[in-house]
Formats: sequence, C-alpha cells, structure tokens
Amino acid sequence: LLTEVGHALLDVAAIPEPVALFFERYNRGEPVAVVLAVLVAPIAEEGLFRGLLLRSLLPFGERTALVASAAAFSVCHLSIVRGLAALWLGLLFGWAYLRTGSLALCVAGHALWNAQWWIAGLLGHPVAGYSLVDLGGPFPRQPVWWIAAGVMAFGAGLGGLRGRPKLARPRSRSG
Repeated sequence: LLTEVGHALLDVAAIPEPVALFFERYNRGEPVAVVLAVLVAPIAEEGLFRGLLLRSLLPFGERTALVASAAAFSVCHLSIVRGLAALWLGLLFGWAYLRTGSLALCVAGHALWNAQWWIAGLLGHPVAGYSLVDLGGPFPRQPVWWIAAGVMAFGAGLGGLRGRPKLARPRSRSG
C-alpha cells in the first residue's frame, strides 16, 4: 500500500539521480548494490535510528523519541517518495523496538522490506510495479494479491508482538 502511494508520488516528483542510479543497479541484481541495500543499510540505519537516536531521546518521552527518530530516518532517504515510506517504516520499527527491545527484529524487518522485490524476482514471480522497475516512471500498479499479502504479513507481525513487555527507559545520567 505504501508503495502504491509512492508510485503515485513518483508520477509527479522526481527521485534524485544518485538514488535512481543506485536502485537501477539494485534492480539489475548487482551484488554490491544488493548487499548494501539488504545487509549494510538495515544494520547501519537501525543501529543509528533505533539503537542510538530513539533510545537517546527516550528521556523526552516515548512519543517524542518515536516521532523524532522516524522523521530523521525519513529525511535521510533523500526523496519525498522514499521518505514517506521511510517515515511509516520508522514509526513501525521504532514501535517494535520500544515494544520488544530487539534491534535484531528491526534489522530483520528492514532487510526484508529492502529485499522484497528482489526476492520476488529471484523466485520467478516478479510483481508489476515492484520488481525490476524502471525508475523513469510512470509506474505500473501492483496486483491486489501483492498488497493483500503485505497487509497479512504486517498483521501477523503485529500479532506476534502482542503481550511483549515494553523497553525500559534508560536511567537519567543526572540522578
């Protein structure tokens, strides 16, 4: 669903050229781009935005820490389109981190998000508007089954988080 919103925005807003070039390389399956997108970026970004920034902002309140870290995550994605998806994902991953205390869960979710269209193409099931896209637009729209699968996976993940304890706030250094 977020990708559909992003595709609609791409019809009117351009992706910066360096970002578009990186995703062209990723979509071609170039190993360095795939490793950067699927392994390096999730580890580095989740460590920075959830492990460091969100946690360091907890003394200002959970809501403030969550929104500020998600906003910073969004801005660092260098385009309105990718930033919109990153904002929502930052809120989701931040909420999951606060709920479980597991940075590994956030890294895994981020890696799966970054890898999903590549995996679909590898499995021989490319998805229109998602797998091997031409970033020049306009974008074909995704099939309903793809959106439904994403919504079901999201729901299953949220269901798995029910009943887990919240992350404890770090102690104040002044006291």
